[in-house]
Amino acid sequence: MRQIRIFFDALAALCGLCLLTLLALVAPAAAGLRPAVVLTGSMEPAYPVGGVLYYRPVQQEEIAVRDVLVFRAADGTLISHRVERINADGTYTVRGDRLPQADPTPIAFSSVEGRACALCLPYAGYFLRFILQDWVLSVMLFVLALKAILLLCERRGRHGCDNISALRDPVASERMGKP
Repeated sequence: MRQIRIFFDALAALCGLCLLTLLALVAPAAAGLRPAVVLTGSMEPAYPVGGVLYYRPVQQEEIAVRDVLVFRAADGTLISHRVERINADGTYTVRGDRLPQADPTPIAFSSVEGRACALCLPYAGYFLRFILQDWVLSVMLFVLALKAILLLCERRGRHGCDNISALRDPVASERMGKP
């Protein structure tokens, strides 16, 4: 029983640490920054695959050549590429830093989500994509809720309300007159 408790305590601590890390990754939102996971190597080395880059909303007149824009592709995927040219019709010709040619389709401002900041956390995107899966969050929240319930039961047991510790300690059970 003791090994199970140690395992469960370690699992609960790991879940808590994961949630705290998740909060740290989204904390820059308080400063108006939004996170995006880098999915391809088109912008390496500035933004490595698996990194989390941060961007903030931008006005159209603030966009300049060499800015890194974060925009939505037709399929809804977020892409980050550098502005090579601002076209006369108000669209942007963009290119990934590692790509030999510009993207074939200019980007309309309506697709632009924001301008990337210099802040990029390498490898954090792998963690973010894993932890934000519904089943992972559900398991972590279940483990933490169960741990909280057990702690409450133990606390009540110490104060004589419902001695849960007697279930683990056979000597205490005998003293209480329980089989």
